[in-house]
Amino acid sequence: QGNLLNFLDANKKNPEILGYTERGHVSLALAAITFDVSIMEEFIPLCHGMTVCMATEEEIHNPAALAKLMLDAGVDVMTCTPSFLSNIIGLSVMRDALKNVRTYDLGAEAFPAALYGKIIALNPDAYIMNGYGLTEATISCTMDQVTDPGMITIGRPASNVRAYIVDEQGRILPPLAPGELVIAGEGVGKGTFARMLMERGKYEYIETGAILRALPPESKLAGIIARGELVADGDLFELLATHFNTDSDMILDGFPRTVGQSKWIAENYSDKFDIRVIYLNVPESVMISRIEKRVREGGNRADDADVAIVRRRLDNFWRITMPAIEWLRTAPGIKFSDIDVTDPDADKNFVKILAALN
Repeated sequence: QGNLLNFLDANKKNPEILGYTERGHVSLALAAITFDVSIMEEFIPLCHGMTVCMATEEEIHNPAALAKLMLDAGVDVMTCTPSFLSNIIGLSVMRDALKNVRTYDLGAEAFPAALYGKIIALNPDAYIMNGYGLTEATISCTMDQVTDPGMITIGRPASNVRAYIVDEQGRILPPLAPGELVIAGEGVGKGTFARMLMERGKYEYIETGAILRALPPESKLAGIIARGELVADGDLFELLATHFNTDSDMILDGFPRTVGQSKWIAENYSDKFDIRVIYLNVPESVMISRIEKRVREGGNRADDADVAIVRRRLDNFWRITMPAIEWLRTAPGIKFSDIDVTDPDADKNFVKILAALN
C-alpha cells in the first residue's frame, strides 16, 4: 500500500506521473486489470482527476475500432509496449487517433530508435517517456524523456527509489561499469517473511536453495542438482556448516526437510543457538500454484504444469517433510510454533511470525 502511494504521488521527482497529470486528460487502458500495468493506466489518472478509457479485447485487436474509441473519447495519454505502438503507428486508420496523443509512456521492452521519429512525425509536441520497472518494484521505478533517438536510456529513479549497479559480490560499481541493476527503496515489494526479518537488521538470512544454485557448475553437487538428483544429507551439512555464523541470529529458510536434517541441527547447534522452528501453514492451493510456477520457470514441458503432476510432487514433498516437522514438534530443547499464514494481509502474518520469535 505504501509503495503504491509513493508511486502515484505527483511531484517533481516522479516525472513519469507528471507526464500523465500535467499533459493529459484521458488515459487509454489496454491492459487487463489483473496485469500490473493497469495500475499506471487506471490508478494514475483516477487518483488525479483524469478520465480512463478502457478498451475491450476486440478493440485492442481491431485497429479501426481502437482508433474510433480513442477519437470518440479524446484519448491523449497512451501506455503500451514499443512493439505494440510500432505495429499500429504506420496504419492509416490509426493516424488521426495517434496525432491526438500528447503523452506516450512506453516500457517493458527496448525502445527502438526508429520509433521516436515516427511518433514525432505525427505529433512534434508529443511527450515520450521510456520507463523501466518490474512487478516487484511497483510497476515502474525509473524513467527518461526521449528527446534524441541516439540517446535512449531508462533514466533516473523515481521518488524514494534507489538504483545501483553491482558486481557478482553485491559491491557497487563505478559509473559506466557493466553489472547487475538492483532496485531499492519505497517501491520494492517486501518479499518473503524471512527477508522481511532480515531487513530489520536483526537476523542473518540463509536460503539453502540459493546456496545450492550458486555452486560452481563444475562442482560435484552442482552436477547432482543438474541431474535432478537429491543432495545427500552429509554433503548438504558440510555446505551449510560453512555458512553458519554462531555470533549472529540466523534464519534458515526451507531447512530442514528430513528427520536426518532436523536431528543434525539439534545435535550440532542446540548448544550454540536458541533453536526456534516456525512452521508456516500455507493453503494447498497456494502451494500448488507456487510449484506450477517453478515448473514453468524451469523450462519444462507445458504438461508438467498439470495439476495432477503438481499434486504428486506436493504429496512427495509432504511425505518427506512431515516426519521432520513432527520430530521437531516434540524434540526437547526446541521451541516450535505453528503459524497460520492464510490471512491475505501480509503485514498481519508478519506480526504473527514476530510474536513467535519474541
